[in-house]
Formats: sequence, structure tokens, C-alpha cells
Amino acid sequence: MAEEIQNARAFTLHNDGTFVARIQLKWTNNDSGKTGEYEESGYHDICKYAERTVNLSETDIPLGSTVYLHAYVVLGKGKDAKECFKYTTDGKTADYTISGTTLINKLKFNGLK
Repeated sequence: MAEEIQNARAFTLHNDGTFVARIQLKWTNNDSGKTGEYEESGYHDICKYAERTVNLSETDIPLGSTVYLHAYVVLGKGKDAKECFKYTTDGKTADYTISGTTLINKLKFNGLK
């Protein structure tokens, strides 16, 4: 039996690594079949020991889409999250931590909060 997709309304990324990271979100709208990527405009770097949250309601991602996190590492290798979530207004925040160095890093799912 396939695991049920959990609901989320936001994504948080904590940076415990020795690099600068950014949140990128990749999504698929299950009704239309459209796909896309979202990254905040302007300054949105996450420096060492900092965190940032993206509320999906403040993006152009359609409600009901399946969304997952890509932790972009400036001048390094990013990581795709293994988990994906359905964007709903009553969902929780998907909480992640990235750690390591620019070339060897680890993305950990901390749960829904």
C-alpha cells in the first residue's frame, strides 16, 4: 500500500552547514498536470545557523499541488527532499535542516510542525 501524502502550508529550512543555502520548491498540479519551480525573489540567502520559512500562500504555487523542497547550496551541491506534500491551507510546516559542507551535505526532515 502506498504511503499517504501529508499536507503542508509552509517549508522551513535551517542551515547548520558551512555554506549559504536557499529554498527552492518544485511542484506539480495534479488537476492540470502543470509543473513548476518557485524561489523567492530578492535577497533570500540562508547563512550558517540561520533559517527561513516560505509560506505557500505567498507563492504562485496552485492550491492542491504536490510540492517538495530542493535545498540549493550556493557554489555547491544541493539536495532534494525525499518527502513530498500536498499544499493545503490547513497543513503544517515541513521542517528541514541542511548540514555539512558545499560538496558533502545532508538534508534531514525534522517532521511537520
